[in-house]
Amino acid sequence: MELLHSGLSPFVRKVLGTAHEIGVAERIGLLPGNARERPEEVRPLNPLGKIPALRTDAGDVLFDSAVICEYLDTEFGANRLLPARGAARWRVLTLQALADGMADAVVLIRNERARPGGRVRGPRAAGGGPLPRDTTGDAAAAAPSTRASGMSMQQPSA
Repeated sequence: MELLHSGLSPFVRKVLGTAHEIGVAERIGLLPGNARERPEEVRPLNPLGKIPALRTDAGDVLFDSAVICEYLDTEFGANRLLPARGAARWRVLTLQALADGMADAVVLIRNERARPGGRVRGPRAAGGGPLPRDTTGDAAAAAPSTRASGMSMQQPSA
């Protein structure tokens, strides 16, 4: 198998971590790829122009880390990491979606910082400057207000 990868990608790390956990990491050759600087190298394996992409031993190409991890676990790991059915499967998939969403945010921040000027833009940074930071160490004071929506960030009292 061959994995189109970049060492900076959290999604590639997820695939490699899965491969190590199920014992097939040594069967995967690494092909360097840079979706941002050389998309023409990536698109033949993934029409979305993203990494990772895996060419299987049969010659099939899979892309998206969730698909690749499920393939590896199903084909080589006997569904040890991702249960085949039931409530445990949905818990794992939900946690995977959460982790992928967090990784997406990290990639977006990294890409913003790579732009000329290297400043992250945000909703409160109209001029493109950095978002304000809590310098008091009081996370509750720094949390956005939820009063207008009627939401509460506090735990209900017992």
